[in-house]
Amino acid sequence: MSKRTSAMSDIKKGKNLERSLPVFAKDLSAVYGSSAILNLSMNYANYYVNTKEKEIDRSFTGIGEKINSLIKSAIVEENYSEENIEEIEKIREEVKAGVDAATAYLSAFENFNYVLSRKLSNKEYDGKEFDTDEEARKILAYIFEDDDNIAINSKIQRIISELPIRYTKGKFFDIIESSVDRYTGAEKKALKAFAYMVRQAGMIYDLDKMQKLYPELADEFEYFKNFEFDKATKKQLLTESVKLNSIIARCSELTDDGILIMEVVNDLYAVLLNGKNLDKEAAKLEIEMIKFTNESFANEDMSLEEFDVKMAEIFTKLEGKLENIYEDLIGYEGILFDVQNRFAREVSESVLKAQYENLYKCSILRQGSLFADLSDLEDTGIVVVEDLDKLKDNLRTEFDRIFNEVDRSVRRGIMAQVIGSIPVYFENRTEVMDYIRTSLTSCNSREELVGTMNAITEIICE
Repeated sequence: MSKRTSAMSDIKKGKNLERSLPVFAKDLSAVYGSSAILNLSMNYANYYVNTKEKEIDRSFTGIGEKINSLIKSAIVEENYSEENIEEIEKIREEVKAGVDAATAYLSAFENFNYVLSRKLSNKEYDGKEFDTDEEARKILAYIFEDDDNIAINSKIQRIISELPIRYTKGKFFDIIESSVDRYTGAEKKALKAFAYMVRQAGMIYDLDKMQKLYPELADEFEYFKNFEFDKATKKQLLTESVKLNSIIARCSELTDDGILIMEVVNDLYAVLLNGKNLDKEAAKLEIEMIKFTNESFANEDMSLEEFDVKMAEIFTKLEGKLENIYEDLIGYEGILFDVQNRFAREVSESVLKAQYENLYKCSILRQGSLFADLSDLEDTGIVVVEDLDKLKDNLRTEFDRIFNEVDRSVRRGIMAQVIGSIPVYFENRTEVMDYIRTSLTSCNSREELVGTMNAITEIICE
């Protein structure tokens, strides 16, 4: 039995922790390092290709230069210093802030587009008559064609986000507060994620930070926030529709760019955290690819064709390696979960505390969202009544503010997006059917009905 297996077995049994915890930490660090440098070689190459395929780098240009410099220091020069770790943490926060802002703007402009699309005619539907009962039955059949409750709930959320909302503010707040109450006894990070989701859908943002990052988008946001959709002419709406589609495309580009670069950032972060335990001989091909990509960024004469040939040559040799590493990680992370839940005190009171905190970070980087908040390590507590009451009060205040700032149509659009983002609150099929039917019959105009049915049809046909 190997040391690694022995350490894992001992931790599982709660035996010999003084010996097994440090051995396990070192072994897991090596596996995380192998996984991270393999992912880095692929994602860094992909980032290079995407950057070079664009005529101009739309965003994150300065950050890209920082990353190239840091990769040269860490991978080429084998510098896994604390200074480099601190630098990648700063870069990650910078990218996260940029993507958070771009995502918020995207959500807001899609809200505005939701409103606008319900006020324009659609020639594709000229002459088409709608039987709301029949349309409701079609939608219901689509929602419940799956047996999987997760798939069903996801469909309900997407459909609801496109349906007209006629709730009063009081009814809207009741639904939000009921959803908040569901987190009683849950982990604090789960409640935090819920609050973030609701605020994104509800156009509740840190506008000062967003304005500093994207001042041109901030100006457009203020314009549409104050735009009187209900009073606009068809000609005005058509003009604004063209503008909105262009802005939405810009926001999508920003988020796409951010995702590409964050994949590289997270991989590099994990490599730096585990660099001292990385088997450089075993990762020789990955390191070669990373060095080649780094040099290619600095080599203006490098063609994409030449780069692709080199990339294909190396990646062919790496085929199957990723699967093997992931198989190892499944076992390791199961034990890491045990350590985190059963032996947290033993770790926190020992010299292993910092080492295990890095391993927990790697676990989040690998399994969580690309933009996961690593401070979640500290949010390990359980939600109490005070947490729920505080969030309810804050959300009510924040929604009151935004509702007073926007046009009635935008307010209804916000409600639709928020209701569509929260966990499903219907008890049965009948309630879902009644909600759909009532929403369709509540459309104030043919344009609103057509816009709604067009959006839902696109979802069904995906």
